[in-house]
Amino acid sequence: MGQIKAAHSRLLICFGLSAFFLFFILGNAVSFAGEETSPGTEAPAKQRRVLLLPFKDLTAVYGSPSNIRSPINGRVFLSGPVDQKAAPFMDARLYAYLREKDAFILIAADEVGDLLATLANRHPQPSSERSLWVEVGRAQGADAVLGGFIYRLKDRTGRDYGVDEAASVAFDLHLIRIADGRIQWSGRFDETQQPLSSNLYNIKKFISRGGKWVTSREMAAGGLKSLLSDIPAR
Repeated sequence: MGQIKAAHSRLLICFGLSAFFLFFILGNAVSFAGEETSPGTEAPAKQRRVLLLPFKDLTAVYGSPSNIRSPINGRVFLSGPVDQKAAPFMDARLYAYLREKDAFILIAADEVGDLLATLANRHPQPSSERSLWVEVGRAQGADAVLGGFIYRLKDRTGRDYGVDEAASVAFDLHLIRIADGRIQWSGRFDETQQPLSSNLYNIKKFISRGGKWVTSREMAAGGLKSLLSDIPAR
């Protein structure tokens, strides 16, 4: 009789353990089935459509005064000579660098210059540059507009390892949100190359440039790429 009771107890214990594991497995299966997404399958955030405006040479607009104020945020730059091909060069570099980042859906501004002039002529009172940017961006179906101004792009005189006059560059960039017309981001580059002997803090930049005197375009391209590393993707 004792042996029968012991066998019966062992049977109950086995049955209880089997039921526990069965409920555990079924519970996990239900929880997994109820999950709609997992960390590895989250939908990517929607990319913004950004209209790229051509760089504007402000010395061609205002001549060559000693200082020119940014039409977007009012910051002042020392002006200087700007090569006629500087703006197309900067436009091409801007587009290429942003394509590398793959942060936005880019809208190239092939005919935006004419559209900006048309919009400006429609208004009885002069409109701000920012409001014109927002209007042309909205007309192109963009979420934001990115454009910039060139204040100085002066080439060096001399060779790689010895110059009479160093390259000097100044420009800025602005990202304007179409929804509310606000400046979401601004970046500026303003530099005249100096020899390492006059400023030891330039050693990192000196090494990155191969220890030589760079051209204005090399300086401008490097400055543009550096600025774009901080531009917000959202």
